[in-house]
Amino acid sequence: MRLFRALGAALVLSLSLGLVLSGPFQARAADMERAEDQAEAARRRADQAKSFFAEAAAVRAGIEDELAASLTRLAELNAELTRVSIRLDELRIAVEQADADLATINENLSLQAVDAYIRAVSTSAATVVGTESAESALVAAVSLETVIESDQADMAALTVKRRDLEELRARFRQEQDEVAAIQRQVDEETAHLEALLSEADAELARRAAEARQADAEYRAALDEVALARAREEEKRRQAEREEPNTMASGDDTPSTTPPPSTTTPTTTTTAPPATPTTTTPVPDPVSGGSFPAAVERWRSLVAAYFPADRVDAALAVIRCESGGDPEAYNPYSGASGLFQFLPGTWATVSQSAGFAGASPFDAEANIGTAAWLSSYYENRGQSPWSPWTCRP
Repeated sequence: MRLFRALGAALVLSLSLGLVLSGPFQARAADMERAEDQAEAARRRADQAKSFFAEAAAVRAGIEDELAASLTRLAELNAELTRVSIRLDELRIAVEQADADLATINENLSLQAVDAYIRAVSTSAATVVGTESAESALVAAVSLETVIESDQADMAALTVKRRDLEELRARFRQEQDEVAAIQRQVDEETAHLEALLSEADAELARRAAEARQADAEYRAALDEVALARAREEEKRRQAEREEPNTMASGDDTPSTTPPPSTTTPTTTTTAPPATPTTTTPVPDPVSGGSFPAAVERWRSLVAAYFPADRVDAALAVIRCESGGDPEAYNPYSGASGLFQFLPGTWATVSQSAGFAGASPFDAEANIGTAAWLSSYYENRGQSPWSPWTCRP
């Protein structure tokens, strides 16, 4: 009977230990799985937004091709407008010349009519008949006929001039209508181009904003995954550290001794999750200066990457974020190094800064990346220290 009671107690104890040990691990696994699912969903949204942006860019490229064709057509219309305007000026000069000729003909005709009238009144048939000889009479008759024929020729010339003038005026009006039609076409083409450009720019800007938002959400999701992994890794290491203590004490009660940690002004840090990968030699602490010795030792390296007027501000951020420890690590957020970069941020920004593949615990890579990131924010019209909680 005692044996059965002992076996039952052992079974209950093992089940209890199983629930105690498996519960947190299952919860952590669920947290990891949920964070990864959210990251995957954010990645799909980011890919879709990038696809939409690419489509909008392709549409705008097509509009640019249409714009090039429209600009060619616009140049042709302007050339035609210039040609028609030149011809219109020529016709205007011709009309003005015809008007001047017509005025001259009218004036000459009026003078001739007065002269003929005076001759007709002063010369009678009796005068012609009463000449001394038939030859004189014939000369007088011929002179009279010449005057009449001259008047008739002037009248005919006047008729021709008037007809030519009407034709010129008709052509002038036709050319004016053609110029007006071309001008309307040019105006319509210009308005069409402006509408196309405005629509394409608005669509491209909207898609770009969507792509940026989706990318930001994806990066935030990656940070959440990194945070969940860091927590999981830290709990695993803590369990590994507690296991030897439990075995040594011979007690089934898990040890509650917290892992060793160091505290900075803004965050609790522990040793990094793996062997430090710092490749930049860590200089000895430097006495004097505006900051603690552990921070002052980085002044020369900070001055190599930051502008001279921003060195003290960068050292102030280092003091606040890591206390000058290049191996500073936050097990809950995964923030690492002198400027405490989050894993997702480091993966992206370090590559842009020219330190792809470098460890955030490499002091030079960390400082150089921080200098690039602060300049990036400054160029966007924001505070160069916007990415950090600690600010000078």
